[in-house]
Order: sequence, then C-alpha cells, then structure tokens
Amino acid sequence: MSAGKSGSKLSSFKNLKQIGQGGFGIVYSAQRENGEKVAIKKIGKAAVQSRIREEIKTMKQLDHRNIVKFYESFVDNDDTYLVMELCEGGSLISYVKERGPLDDSTAVHILRQLISAVTYIHRENKLHRDLSAGNVFIKDATKSKITVKLGDFGLATNIGYGGTACTIVGTPGYIAPQVFDQNYDQAADVYSLGAVLYTMLTAKPPPPKGFPKTTDISNENAKRLIEEMMHPDVRKRIQLKEIVMTAYMRENTDEEARLYSRENSRDSRRPRSREPVRSSGAYSNDKKPFGRSSSQPAYSGRELQNNRLNNHDRLPGTSRDNFPSANERGRERQRNCGQGLGPSHEYRMQTWPIRMERLAGQRIRTAGGRYIVEMDTRCRFEVASQGNVIE
Repeated sequence: MSAGKSGSKLSSFKNLKQIGQGGFGIVYSAQRENGEKVAIKKIGKAAVQSRIREEIKTMKQLDHRNIVKFYESFVDNDDTYLVMELCEGGSLISYVKERGPLDDSTAVHILRQLISAVTYIHRENKLHRDLSAGNVFIKDATKSKITVKLGDFGLATNIGYGGTACTIVGTPGYIAPQVFDQNYDQAADVYSLGAVLYTMLTAKPPPPKGFPKTTDISNENAKRLIEEMMHPDVRKRIQLKEIVMTAYMRENTDEEARLYSRENSRDSRRPRSREPVRSSGAYSNDKKPFGRSSSQPAYSGRELQNNRLNNHDRLPGTSRDNFPSANERGRERQRNCGQGLGPSHEYRMQTWPIRMERLAGQRIRTAGGRYIVEMDTRCRFEVASQGNVIE
C-alpha cells in the first residue's frame, strides 16, 4: 500500500507492509514519524459505516493488558483507517501452523490470558462474537511465557447479562450452535474459547461443523475441558469463571502464572467510568451531596452510617487491622461462653465486618460520584463532573 498523498494523515506513516487480511479489512504494519511501530487496519469504503463506528467505539472503551490497544482512527480517500498496537508475533493460528501444537503449560498460560480478557469484555456488557485463533495475536514470544492480545472487534456487540443476541456471525468452526439458532449470550464466547484451546493443542482449526475429534490430544484432562467448553447444550457448558478451577488448568499452572492471573483478575474487575451517574439519594447531614475528591479515601462504615445510606449501599469499615485474628476469635468465644451468649453472636462476630475483598467489584453511586471497591482495603471514588458524567 502506498503511503498516501503528501500532506494526508496516511502519509505520516512509513514502511507500510501488509501482514494480514480478513473479511472486513486489510492490516498493515507501519511506523510513525517518531519511530513507533503500529498496526493499521484499512476498512474499505464499501463497508457498513455504522459497523465501523461501532468497532471504533468498542475499542475506545476497552482497556485491558490482553486486548490490542486502540490509538486513533482517520479517513483517507473515503477509506477508514484504525491505528492500533502492533503484535509482531502474528496470529496464534499462524504460530501453531508454523511450529506445531503447543505444550500443555504454554496452552494453559495463553488460555488464562484470554479468559481474563473475555471476562473483562463480558463485565463491560459486550460480546466478542468472533473469538478464534486468527484473532488472538502474539505480542511477545521471546520470553519463556508467550504474551497474547485479543483483537478484531468488528463483530462485537453490546449485551447485558440476561440479554441475548440473534445475528449469525463468527468464524466457521468457532461458532457455538446457539448462534445458528439466533438466540445466544456470553456462553457463545466460551464455546469459541474451547475451539481456540483445541487449535493450540492440535495446530489445526476445528471442523466447520460438528464437534472436533480429540484423538490427537494425549492429555485426558485437556480433552475433558474442551468437551465441557464446547458442549452443544448451553445449559451443560462450563461457565467462564469455572474454567480456571478445572484439573487441566491447575495441573499446568505454576506459581508465576497464578500471580499473573490474580493480578489480571484485579484489572478485569476494575470498571471503566464512561457512564452517567444516577443518584442513590445519598446526602450528608447538611443536605448536600457527597463531593469528595478522587485522592481522598472512601468513607468509613461509621461515616456512611451517619450519612444515612440505604442498607444495600452501605460499605462497613473492613481494614485488615480491624478483622479479628484466629487467637482473638478463640478468646472472644471463651468470653461469650462465660457470659452465656449463644452461637449466633459468635457467628456475627466472625463474619462482621465483611472483608473488603469479598466486595470487590461492587459500586455505590451518589450524587457526587461513584465508589468502586477494587480489592482488599482499597476503595476508589470517582467524581462526577459537569453534566453528571464521571470522567
């Protein structure tokens, strides 16, 4: 592809080289004027403009370490160009075709990264709808662990839990049976991930129709997991959050991968803040809405109680220091027995206050902003700006 007319946006990129092509566009590697390497996806003028706008909107909203980063978009000669992060290792399907099947530990490490990315996407109320080995890109294969990024959101759609989609889209072999019935939800992405796992362990794409044969896979736990992920009955298909607890995942995960997975899980729980704020009716004693800055700590349980939040909106004080140790609980139990207090008091003492980590991902919206419980002992407050929208 030529670099474009002089003075155009496209002309500011150098060394354009085609690295891939799909049904909706051509992908090039390129170099910015500052030397940074990027990927550029060219979408022809014949493409549906509403679909292009939706893809750009989706990529702008997503921010996860295992999702291809979006930089900018522009139009040149009626063609639309998307500038994104470059994954120089190419696609996963090309990688396994060239090098053969992956070993179990490598396949599990990649699958963990994809699970983290898809979990994040679902929590953002979106479906990818085109999960395949061709849309998984290798960012770094030089180290002992391969880093991958999920890309190509041209078929992604918005969907909340409990909702369904009906358009038949996807890559043959990776499409769940429910898609052909035009009634599917997040479980369709789980089916596609199972097909990606099959590709990693066999270096072959799944057949366009029917369940793939797993005779080439020696690990029985791997076979079982693929069968659970690609079960034709959505009611019997394993849930996304259950995959990491299966025998195949556990037996091929080292401590480094577990730490990576936990850190990634915290990232996927962290919600974005591009949504209107609806007041929960929470006001201070002087009838003014809360307006605490993002640099200040969240309210303690006592402050929230004084401000008369609804019961379902209350977050008790839950620091580690306030949570009784095992020895303290034992001494408390002895004191209770001497005072004739029943087991219900002991139960309340052990389970309250609730640890913050059990509330991770919970939100409280107020007139002034939003509280987000991120992890143990940490809560973030996002301030609503003009227009009642959190920036």
